[in-house]
Amino acid sequence: MAGETELIDSLTAEQAHAILKYLCDDASIASKVSAYATELKAEPRLTAICVQCDLPFDPSRNTYKKCRYHSGDMEVDWDGDCWADHDEDCHGAIDTEEMREEHPSGFFWNCCDRSGEQEGCRLGRHEADPSKSKRGMGYGSETDEGDQRVEEEDDDDDDDEGDGGDEDGEDDEDGGTDSRPVKKQKLSV
Repeated sequence: MAGETELIDSLTAEQAHAILKYLCDDASIASKVSAYATELKAEPRLTAICVQCDLPFDPSRNTYKKCRYHSGDMEVDWDGDCWADHDEDCHGAIDTEEMREEHPSGFFWNCCDRSGEQEGCRLGRHEADPSKSKRGMGYGSETDEGDQRVEEEDDDDDDDEGDGGDEDGEDDEDGGTDSRPVKKQKLSV
């Protein structure tokens, strides 16, 4: 992987632009590129994309606890309701990257057993170098040294312990925490 990143780093802006335009023939890649470009233009100081949480960041302001990511992998939640009416012969394979993006609720993170919709269970610094990414390395690996495990949070502002519900008084299907897409969350420290 290091050789690939060295090659990418050696590209001219024109070469990188041409490759990016070619890759955008794939609709899912074009969508990601558009989202990243929009965010990078809105925040000119953001110059890198984190390989762990997929968010743009400013390397000069990359302090500890800016990145929230999962150290494990997403696995199919065969016991959940998401795939009850899904016939792989008719609707296509379930265990794919596309399905992980389209139906994160049908998956769970093997590092923390949380729904695929839940934000990261680890806090650390953003990482732009894929060879140094801690994402998918497995919970508790030595590569997580210095990063902190995030416990499930109480989203209530009333500080009542053990009330078992969320702010609207109803239990959510994931045990009381509201599901949020991983890639749209930003932490402010």
